Amino acid sequence: MTDELCRTIAYEAVARGARANVHELWAALERIDALSPRLIVDVGSGPAGWFAWWAMGARVIGVEWTPGAQSPAFSGEQLPEAVVGLAGDPRDVSMVLRVRDQIGKRPVDVLVLSALRTEDTMRAAFGAYGSMVRDGGIVLVHGIASRWTPGVGNFWRGLAPAGRKELVGSSDPIGYGVVEIHGKDRVSHA
Repeated sequence: MTDELCRTIAYEAVARGARANVHELWAALERIDALSPRLIVDVGSGPAGWFAWWAMGARVIGVEWTPGAQSPAFSGEQLPEAVVGLAGDPRDVSMVLRVRDQIGKRPVDVLVLSALRTEDTMRAAFGAYGSMVRDGGIVLVHGIASRWTPGVGNFWRGLAPAGRKELVGSSDPIGYGVVEIHGKDRVSHA
């Protein structure tokens, strides 16, 4: 995918309601594109965020807090076949199991953790969903630089430094933290 296509997808996702800084999302899309992702699990972004990952050609399994899989983010307000939306509390063990059922035996290339405001919620989600990410995959932590989500920033600063990168814009930053997952040191990420 070209940088121009990543840019277009970022702007389109924000226009459709994604709660993201367009330049940070653009940078995240470029980082994700380098993996040629086939499966992305998104916890918290909602349908407008899922649109960005789906537009890259990936299958998306999304978890949102509030019920209702319909969204104006997609044409006709219906989720496409390659997007599965699950509504409920992402901290609930039954939700984690539902996501695992949807994944089956497919490797997760990217895990996106978004709209999880407290440090404890981030830690729980990272622990519950992070183990689903394949070796060489990444976890995107959204909200690391936002003044509205200080718990996310605290969680981010507490992660082990190996394999961490930050995608933070200079204007109205929200920030994505990028964690590269490697088998031998998977435990050190949490």
